[in-house]
Amino acid sequence: MARQDLDSQVAKALRHRIVLIAGEEEFPRRRFLKALLERVAPEGDDYDLVVTDAGETSGQDWLGALATMPFLSERRTVVVRNLLRQRSVEAAFGPKGLTPESVPPHGLLILVADEAKPAGGRERAGDDADEEPSGKRREGAASWEKAVQAAGGFVFAVKSDPKAARTAIKAECDAIGLRIDPAALDLLVEMTGASLSRALEELPKLALFARPGQPIGTRDVQDLVVASSEWEVFRFVDAVLDGNPAAGLNQMRKLAGGSAKVESEAIRSLLPVLRYQFRLLWQARTCLDRGATASSIPEEVRRTFPAKPNLASIGDWQRQKAFR
Repeated sequence: MARQDLDSQVAKALRHRIVLIAGEEEFPRRRFLKALLERVAPEGDDYDLVVTDAGETSGQDWLGALATMPFLSERRTVVVRNLLRQRSVEAAFGPKGLTPESVPPHGLLILVADEAKPAGGRERAGDDADEEPSGKRREGAASWEKAVQAAGGFVFAVKSDPKAARTAIKAECDAIGLRIDPAALDLLVEMTGASLSRALEELPKLALFARPGQPIGTRDVQDLVVASSEWEVFRFVDAVLDGNPAAGLNQMRKLAGGSAKVESEAIRSLLPVLRYQFRLLWQARTCLDRGATASSIPEEVRRTFPAKPNLASIGDWQRQKAFR
């Protein structure tokens, strides 16, 4: 999002009493919140700005903080981080939920749906048991979006888009003067799971090790970028399908997460990963046999897929990879 578009969105948000910052990408959420706070508390005003955590406070606490009249600013602002730690709108605010009258005219309630990781660490790609937290987060965010809109609030939510991510990453590279080969850019997108936020976090590292006068190449990306678990899974599957035991064992060690008992870890988590990926590959093969593409899967083909894993409902980047 260009700076002009960002400023326009911030101006629209400030015309409301309730603002929800959500979406699948951390970077746009963080940037929008920063721009919003620069407008309501340009000098970090502690008198009229309260930042709290949804896991430690309730909706009544947030509204209570907003009831206080502003001291130096025009508005009293309450920022609620980790919003999805509240199970639902009703759990946060009670049976009445969130209404247009909940926030006083002098108040601004900013709700931030940070993407908290599930307990126990990162999610493992392909593990059916670990798909549940992500699904619940999406459902929770959707319910909050509906509630905020019903209360006359403003919703800022940017969905993950692999095609848009590549363009945004290239624009950021140009902005910081970092030259990168098209193939290296494609690899960066793949290794970071087409996540704009993760890719942008890797750019300072690539810029630091860039050779003077030389663009970033694929070898630089392979050596420096920390790959997403999804990308490691695909490399593991590729090694198995290619009959390359050395590469397969190397990927197995990475996916095992440093476990001392790789064999036990393989049975516990890596075999389910293989099963998951092979089921997706079978579905992709079915699509190709029916003349379908990754971006256009007919409804009659979708009906033949199981509920989990379902090729039609996974991320665009994973679906494109399965078709290859």
